Amino acid sequence: MNPNLLHSLFDGDAELQQELAALFLDISPQQLAAVRDAIEHRDAAALEFTAHAIKGSLSNFAASEALQAAQKLESMGRNRDWNQAADAFQVLEQQLRALRSTLIDFQKECVR
Repeated sequence: MNPNLLHSLFDGDAELQQELAALFLDISPQQLAAVRDAIEHRDAAALEFTAHAIKGSLSNFAASEALQAAQKLESMGRNRDWNQAADAFQVLEQQLRALRSTLIDFQKECVR
């Protein structure tokens, strides 16, 4: 994610940026763990629900690759399709890690 794009998404509302970034950094580890658990236990409803919630969070940050991964997992839950769920999870995990890093850097920059 490009930090300049992140700034432009909020039309210069630094307070809103900070709040959404902090909220995402707080809840995304639990959401990711819930996706992992849903896949491990083949809980289609939980996978669909949690991936959908992650999509909502990601839509605030224009994180298109992470959004696509969450959308794929949501669809897999809806269709009870477990064939590539582990691979899709790895993509989501990697993309969330990258977004989290960007948001942490963004927060540090805002504090300066």
